[in-house]
Amino acid sequence: MSGAPEAEGDWPCRFCGGGDVCAVYMHPREQRPLLHCGTCGGYWFPAPPESHLAAYYNGEYAETHRRQYLEQHRSEYESGQHDAILRVLQDHLEPGSQKIRMMEFGTSYAFLLKKAREIGMDVVGVEYDAEIRRYNEEKIGVRTIGPDRLDQVADGTLNIVWASHVAEHMPDPAATMRALAGKLRAGGILAVTSPCFAPALVGTDSLRITDMVYPGHLSFFTLEAAKRLLARAGLDVATAVTQFVNDGQALRHLNTPAGRGMEAGGLTRALEEAPFHAGANLFVVARRPANARAGRRDGRRCNVRVSGLSPARSVRYDVDGDWEILMPVPSRRRAKAVVCGNVIALSTPGVSTPVKIEALGRSVEIPANSGPRSFRLEGEGTCLAVRGGGEAEIVLYDCVLTEHLAPA
Repeated sequence: MSGAPEAEGDWPCRFCGGGDVCAVYMHPREQRPLLHCGTCGGYWFPAPPESHLAAYYNGEYAETHRRQYLEQHRSEYESGQHDAILRVLQDHLEPGSQKIRMMEFGTSYAFLLKKAREIGMDVVGVEYDAEIRRYNEEKIGVRTIGPDRLDQVADGTLNIVWASHVAEHMPDPAATMRALAGKLRAGGILAVTSPCFAPALVGTDSLRITDMVYPGHLSFFTLEAAKRLLARAGLDVATAVTQFVNDGQALRHLNTPAGRGMEAGGLTRALEEAPFHAGANLFVVARRPANARAGRRDGRRCNVRVSGLSPARSVRYDVDGDWEILMPVPSRRRAKAVVCGNVIALSTPGVSTPVKIEALGRSVEIPANSGPRSFRLEGEGTCLAVRGGGEAEIVLYDCVLTEHLAPA
């Protein structure tokens, strides 16, 4: 439709390298698709230009977070929380008497490394923010380098690499994890924490979703996505846990009826206001084996085109009698495609039949008065149809098409 956002690119999965990729949301302001991998469950935004990221992190992000992080990290140091973190990391090391060398990637204020040095470790930090790097060296006394100076740390020399709440910021986490894995000795560990995105949380408006701020966060992990990412870097996953063991547990925690929001579709209108915080973090530890293999670079292509099916955030219809709503699918050719979106169907109880969504030769029924429901339909075709009977109020929003194109 006229005015609909559109993007085209070669986007294999950022985490597992697979090609089962579709868009579940089109950012209305940035006109960038939120992509989803059907294999590992990960979500990500294609990265903006490096100059855009640099300006953001040295400007808006730094001004907002520097004071917060200084107070938080100093408090964690003084409370003993850093002692607990270091004990957990050391417990994952293989027995040995060698002096422990540790690097923290995404250090921020380096109080954790200060504590590590106090218990006898050799330490180095890696931090993007130049002002924080200066503070670390002048006030805390911890050597801190920029990520463009990672080659100053020799390959195969570290026992521990700690990357806490930094992976979600990475535009290319696969390349970064390969580089970090290469710094490890045999038996050394790479430990990662990040917000964990449970797909079960997508389909409810009862959740205040607050941890996806573009372009600050670009990569959104499931536990499976994190495990596959580290395996691609040539590491053996030793520990992988999250506060939510499975989607059912997450749903019970939210007191949400089983099945609500389990469909892979759009992320509801709350995304525009305060995108998601899944309420849980993941913690993954992976070890470099003695016969370490090089992290592989997947050559798989996944050339896709993403279009918005609606020029607006939502399209509302008030209908009566037997009815259908038709929306053209702007496909340039008959190809494998996926349509994702959200629908709300409201009616007088007992009057309206279930709403039927049809697209690409597939269909799904949505009960009336069941709240926001996501849908995902895959196949070939040229039209999205919404059909029903009786009086109803229908709202369609965040409808996007992903078309898998042949490689150029």
